[in-house]
Amino acid sequence: MEETRLRDLGQLVEAAREKLRAEFCSEDISLSAGFRKAFAESIAQGGSQVEFRRATAVITTSAGQKIYAPNQWFVLAAYAVDLVKEIIRYRGYTEKILEVSAARFRKADGTVPEKKEIYRKLKNDADGRAGELFAAAAAEYLAFVGQDSYTAENVQLLCRFVSDDKWWLGGKGIERTNDFYVSPVLGVLNLVNASQSYVATVTWLYISDDKLYRELPGMTERDDAGRDADGAAGRQDTDRHDSALYEKYYEEQPAAEKFISPVYRTGLQGPAAGKGFERNRIVFGAPGTGKSHRLKVDAARLLEGTRGTFERVTFHPDYTCSQFVGAYKPVSDESGEIRYEFVPGPFMRVYVSALRSGKSKDPQPHLLLIEEINRARVAAVFGDVFQLLDRDADGVSEYEIQATEDIRRYLADELGGKPDNYRSICLPDNLFLWATMNSADQGVFPMDTAFKRRWNFEYLGINENDSGIRCTVKLGTGEDEVSTDWNCLRRAINEKLAREYRVNEDKLLGPYFFAGRVIRTCGADGEAADPELFLMAFKSKVIMYLYEDAARQHRQRLFSGTGCDSSRYSSVCEAFDRMGMRIFGDDFKAEYYDAQKGPGSLSL
Repeated sequence: MEETRLRDLGQLVEAAREKLRAEFCSEDISLSAGFRKAFAESIAQGGSQVEFRRATAVITTSAGQKIYAPNQWFVLAAYAVDLVKEIIRYRGYTEKILEVSAARFRKADGTVPEKKEIYRKLKNDADGRAGELFAAAAAEYLAFVGQDSYTAENVQLLCRFVSDDKWWLGGKGIERTNDFYVSPVLGVLNLVNASQSYVATVTWLYISDDKLYRELPGMTERDDAGRDADGAAGRQDTDRHDSALYEKYYEEQPAAEKFISPVYRTGLQGPAAGKGFERNRIVFGAPGTGKSHRLKVDAARLLEGTRGTFERVTFHPDYTCSQFVGAYKPVSDESGEIRYEFVPGPFMRVYVSALRSGKSKDPQPHLLLIEEINRARVAAVFGDVFQLLDRDADGVSEYEIQATEDIRRYLADELGGKPDNYRSICLPDNLFLWATMNSADQGVFPMDTAFKRRWNFEYLGINENDSGIRCTVKLGTGEDEVSTDWNCLRRAINEKLAREYRVNEDKLLGPYFFAGRVIRTCGADGEAADPELFLMAFKSKVIMYLYEDAARQHRQRLFSGTGCDSSRYSSVCEAFDRMGMRIFGDDFKAEYYDAQKGPGSLSL
C-alpha cells in the first residue's frame, strides 16, 4: 500500500472558504454541454432525470419528486470536493480501525459495542480513556498496513477527527453512512441546511463519478460581461419562469435524498473476478485437517488487491436467527437512557456492505466466514435467508424473499431511500458465504438435504497438506525412549484406528490437530522447539480425544501396551510419560509407526 500523509482538515476548510470568496460569482451561470451530459448520466444510474434550463435545472428523483436547483449550486458544490474527499479518506481509516479493534472498547458487561457507540464515546470522552484506546489502535493498524512514515502525525489527525467535529464542520455523526458529509459541505459553503442540502449531494456525485469529476474544470460557459453561452443577458425580469423557480426552491422546496436502488447483479470485475471461488461454500473434514486455515488463505486470495471486507462468526448450539441476521434490542446511550433499535447481526452487516459496494462503479467482494456451521440448528439460524441461498450462474439469488418491516427500515437507514424500496431482497453476486464443519464431532446438529444442496461442499482429506509437517520429539524414558516424528505417529494411530476398529475417517487425526506453536521446530533436524509443550498437548488433546471420543468404545484394546492401565484417563497419561508410543501396544512401533516412515498411505 502506498504510504499516505493525511491532510489537515481545518486547513482544507479555510482553503475552500478562501477560494470561494475569491472566485465565486453569484450572477447567472450557464453550464457546459459536457458537464450537463455527464451529470445527467450520473444521476440516471439512480433512476433520476434532469432538465437543464437557462439558469436552473429541474431534477426529477426516482420517487417522482422535483428539485429546482439554480446553476450556481453545481458550481458551489465543486468548492467542497477536496474537503469531502479527505473526510472520506479519514472515515475510511477510522472504519477499518474500529472494525479490527472494536474489542478494545468492551463495555462493563463484557460485550463489544457497535461502531456507532464507539464513535459517540470518542466524541464525548470525559476521562480520555476512549481516546487513548483509539490512538493505540490507530497506530497499530497504520503500522500493519505499511503506513510507517507518517504514523504519529496521522494518528494525531485521526484522533482529532473522531473527537472534534467542529474542526471539520461535522454536524451529523461520523457513524451515519448516508449523510456524514452533508454538514461539512453546507458549513464550508455557508449555505442554509433546510433549503440547500442538495448541494452536498452534488458534491458527492463529483467525488463518486470520475467522468463527471473530469468535467469540473470547464463546467461553466460565461463571458466577461456576465452573459451565458447563448448570448442572453444574466438573470432578467423577462425570464420570469426561471426566476420563479429559483425563488420557489429557496423558499418552499424540501431537500430530496439521493437514492440508488440495490444492485444485485454487479458484474463483479477486477482482482476478485475469475478466481474460481464458489459463493456458497462449506469446507469439511476430520479435526486438524486445516479447514479454517484453508478458508483464511482463500479469503486473502479473494480480497487481495480489492477494498473488500470479511467478517468471521462461530456458530454454537444456542445461536439464533436474531443474532445472525439482526433484531430490535434495548441499547443505552451515553446518558444511560434505554431505547430500542435494530442491531444487525454478522449476516446483515456483510449484506449491507455488499449492497453498498454494489451501488458503486467498482463493486468489491464481501465475505462472511462461518466457523463450525453445524454446531447450530442451521435451518433455524438462517430462517428466511435459507431461500436466498439458491443462486443462479451469476451468483445472484434465484428467488427473492419479503423483508420484515424492521429489516426494511434498517436497510433504508443504511443505504438510503425508504423502507418500501426494500420490500423484497436477494443476495448479490459480490457476497460470499463460506463455512467450516466437522460432521463427526460431538455436539453437532444434522443438516437436512434441502439445506445441503444449496452449498458447494469441499472435503479435506486426512493427510492433505501434511507434507510441510516435520516435528520430532523424544517420547518415553529408558528403553522406551524413541525420537518420534509427529506426522508418522499421527498416521500410525490413524492406521490402527481404521484397520482394527473401523473408525470412520472423519474421526481420525489431521496433521494440524495441534496449534502451530505446539509443533514449531528449531534447527535443521526438525526438533520441537518446546518438547514439554508438545508432551502436555499430546496428553491433553490427542489422548483425551481418543479416550473420550474417537476410540471410546475401544479404550482397552487401543491402550494395550504392557503396563498401561486403560481404565482411567490419568493412568494412560502417566503411562505415556514412561512408555511413549508403546501405550498403543507393544507391537505398535514395529507394525504401524515404522511403516509410516516410507512411502505409503492410509488404508481405509
